[in-house]
Formats: sequence, structure tokens, C-alpha cells
Amino acid sequence: MTCTRFGCLGEGMTLLLERSNHLLLCMALVIFGLGLSHESRAEEPQAEPDFSSAPHFTLDVIRVMDDDFPALSDADMKAILQNARKTYQDKFGLDNVRFKDHGSVSIESFFKDNLNRTHPRVKKLLANRFIPGQNNDFTPHMDSIRSFLKNSYKASEIDTLLPKEQQGKITQAEDFAPVLVKQMREKIEDIARTPFQGKALLRKEKAFYRSANAWFAVMLTQDRYDVVLTNTLVVLDNMPMPVPHSVFGKCIVGGFAAESPKRTVFAGNALMGSTFPLDTPLKRFWLPGHRPLSPAERNEVVGAYTIAHELGHAILNFPDLYGVEDQCLMNNRKDISWKQAYDLMKQAPGPCKTERPWRAARALYWDAEQAMAKKKYDKALSLFTRVVKETPKRMNLPRARFLATAAYQMSRAYLETGKTNMALTNAKRAATWWPHDERFKTWAETVAKRSQAEQTPTGTHSN
Repeated sequence: MTCTRFGCLGEGMTLLLERSNHLLLCMALVIFGLGLSHESRAEEPQAEPDFSSAPHFTLDVIRVMDDDFPALSDADMKAILQNARKTYQDKFGLDNVRFKDHGSVSIESFFKDNLNRTHPRVKKLLANRFIPGQNNDFTPHMDSIRSFLKNSYKASEIDTLLPKEQQGKITQAEDFAPVLVKQMREKIEDIARTPFQGKALLRKEKAFYRSANAWFAVMLTQDRYDVVLTNTLVVLDNMPMPVPHSVFGKCIVGGFAAESPKRTVFAGNALMGSTFPLDTPLKRFWLPGHRPLSPAERNEVVGAYTIAHELGHAILNFPDLYGVEDQCLMNNRKDISWKQAYDLMKQAPGPCKTERPWRAARALYWDAEQAMAKKKYDKALSLFTRVVKETPKRMNLPRARFLATAAYQMSRAYLETGKTNMALTNAKRAATWWPHDERFKTWAETVAKRSQAEQTPTGTHSN
């Protein structure tokens, strides 16, 4: 899961880092007969991707309201969703999304109805929360933090987030771990002490609902919605993953696209966004250049940066990008406000050049799926091989999960063409590379049984 301009990477990436490393992913690409792809091929002008195979999505949407903060009316939601669709179409060249608004619920009832506290991954997420006023020992998480930083960032990317007087002193991304931990600890404790309307922001009865890890957890087990929009404060409190651009910013989350396995529209993902960073009167949470927005302005910006931006993560597999054109919706800069970034983006309509490789790879993936649906299996195998090769190595979806999905699809195609051994090999790869998807395990067992049946004699013979 990646986030908006206040956001972060989520539980999917945490699991990737715990269960695999860069060597495993390189080996996976070698097995496919491919090298690591380039981020872009900007040196050659290329045509826009053909999205004729793109599926159409109807997204179930809910508002989750915290009574401490300004509510979103039906009219607000209508305006937000209209601009989300408009921005998505303009910036990505696609018009395959529609929304179904299910109204609003209280934050307390949403968590009560959708959070399964007995789920093992939920237990782990909640155990990894930073809780203000407690010890919050980071020692067990330091190896994970260093691995996350090493595999996800260049040192120069993190260095630019520091105050100028502190820049240039650290040359390895993983060596920023102690600095990030210190920042996270100080900022969350400070947020906890911050008063709002005479009460502490993270007081006991509200703190849980304002935890990013609690939100990751509820999205993991909910089964009703593809888009969840809330008005509450969401604090980045995931101790194994102090995401640099969030921690060095305000240490809060503006939105994310994360695992929600019971939702099928985004293949086991769902979106969450918060209007708090735009609506709050608390200046400590404002980006540079921020000013109070009218409801109409707020709705436009939320539609673009909280909904359409997250659709880019969930549908087109974009990561957050840094230092790219103002035209790019996935640009995650911190030096100006959301409204200023939105105004700059509107001045340059249409898709941006830097984002093209991800859009092209997704179009190719949908072509491969269409070939499978039409039972053109040899074509599908060729296309899925290209998908793995041409998808940029940075993506929203954990790369281990992406490779597993490609292997699963290739296994299905091989089985249909009678190549059972190749089908079994790819089925085992899928189950190994991403063991969290029961579908891959079940499929590997099915193919193994078929392979065994084909190798077992159907009868006995005697002299």
C-alpha cells in the first residue's frame, strides 16, 4: 500500500520485507528469463497505451465520520466523486470507473462491524502500533526498518527530506533508521499532547480510531467497500515501517491503497482517504503554503489527491513518485500545499510522461487477461512474459505478489495447452512467492494432483 502526499507504504510491503529480500526478487526475474526493468524509457517518444482491454469498475464507497471533525454531506461526496472520476480520466487516459455511494456511518460502528481482532495479521498489526505514553521498544523492528529503507529508497531521496543543516551526513539509506525512529517517537508523543476543542487529540476513547495500523487492520478484514473516506486524523504509528516522507512530514496519513482480500474489484485491495489534512484548523498539520479552503475547493482537491491518486495506486500500480513533473498526479512533494499542487497540475492537462511506463505495463496486463478469457493461451503466455519484463520494478503492489500473480496466470495457460510440468512449476512459484493468497496454494495443489494422475499408470499388465 502506498499513500497520498501525507501517506505511507503498508502491511503488504511489511510482509514482503519480512518474507523475501532483493535477492529473491532478482532470482524470480531470472527464472522468468528476464532482467530488472528500467524505470522508464524516456529517451524514445512513445504512443499512449491502448486501454481497449481495460476492465470497468463499479466501486462501493462509504463515509466513516468522526464526530470531532467536520462531516461530509451527500452533496460534498457527490462533488468529490465527480472530480475524482474527471481527474482520473484526464491524468491516466482511462474512463473505466464508476462509484456507488453507500452514505455515512460513525467511526465507532465501522470498526465494530468490520474489524476482526482474532485475525492473526490483525493481531500483529495492532501489536506493532506506537502507543503514546508507553515504552514502544523499536529494538525488535530495527532490522526490518533497515531492510525496508535499503530496498525502497536511495539515500539521496531521504536526505532531501531533512533540514538543510542536517543533509549530506548519511550516505546509506538504511543508516537513516535511528533518525526516523527518533522523529517518529517525538512527533507522535507531541501529537498526543496536542489539544483540540479542549481535549487531547489522542485521548483514550479516540486514539485507537486515529491509528494508521488500526486502519490497516480494519481494511484487511472488511468486506463491503472499495473506497472508504473518513474525516478523522490518522497517525502513522507502524513501528516496523517509519516511512520517511511521512515521518519527516507531519507523521499522519492522508490515504492509502492496501490489502482488503475480500474485495475483488481491485484484486484484494481497497482505498482509504482522509479529509483531515485539508479541513483541520491546526496549523501544525498544514503543508507549506496551505490556507483554509472553501468546501468546494476542498471537494475538488480531495477528489483528485485522495481518491484519483489512490485509484492510480490500486488500478495502475503506480508507486508514489518524487521530483517529477507538476503534471503528474502521483507526484508526492512536500514543499507546497495540496491546493497549490492541484492548481499546478490543472495547468498542464493530460497524462504525464514519467508515469507512462506504469500505464503501458497495465494496458499490457489487461491484454494478457483478455487473451486468457478468449482462450488464446500462447498469446497470453507471451504477453504475461512481457508484463513481468516491462513493468517498472517500483510499484504499489509488492513485487513478490506481482510475480506470484504472473506465475499463477502462466500456470493456468500452460495447463490449458497441455504442458503440465510447466504448469506445476509456475503454480509452485506462485504459492512460494506469495503464500498469503490461498488461491495460489489451492491452485498448486490442484495442478500437483493432475500431474500425479498423468504420471500414474491407468492399469496393470502381466506377462
